[in-house]
Amino acid sequence: MTTFLRCARHAALPLERRCRGQLDLAPGEDPLVSADQLRLALAAPTPAVVWTSPLRRCSEVAARLAARIGAELRTDPRLLEMDFGEWEGRSWEDIERQDRIAYRDWLAAWRKIAPPRGESLGAFEGRVRSWVQERTRAGEIASSVLIGHAGVIRALSVIGAGARWEDVLAQPVPHLDWLSIPMARAGRP
Repeated sequence: MTTFLRCARHAALPLERRCRGQLDLAPGEDPLVSADQLRLALAAPTPAVVWTSPLRRCSEVAARLAARIGAELRTDPRLLEMDFGEWEGRSWEDIERQDRIAYRDWLAAWRKIAPPRGESLGAFEGRVRSWVQERTRAGEIASSVLIGHAGVIRALSVIGAGARWEDVLAQPVPHLDWLSIPMARAGRP
């Protein structure tokens, strides 16, 4: 039987068209409003644990959701968004204009090359995979939910459902909407 991990992305942020990655930005709306929206849409069973990234745009919502449903709150740095290094906080247009060669090289080999002083896709997927494998061994996937980032949710689809990066990157990850991701392949490297 396949186990599913229920995930929701944080609220939309005002910095559209900017590289946000691991910038620690405040939530895009009142965390209590976001938590209540997620609580009302959360299907049974009620989770025992709410997992989150340490970044405020996720953790503040997760803390309020956990308190509202009586679940344990757990934070793990492996659930941080991908690290874009020197590009964090900059507009994509500025990066393309001022770091033309690094940007071009990254676009050409995005699976292998990291942004300057950032994290490669392989390293990012590896740290999310280590979290999934640990939770799978502990038997905690079905009793948990995750408030996370688009990149982490996409990585979970690659890791658990065997999706291809090209496919998950082509699909939007909605804000404040529950997604159930199958973890059938979670134990495989």
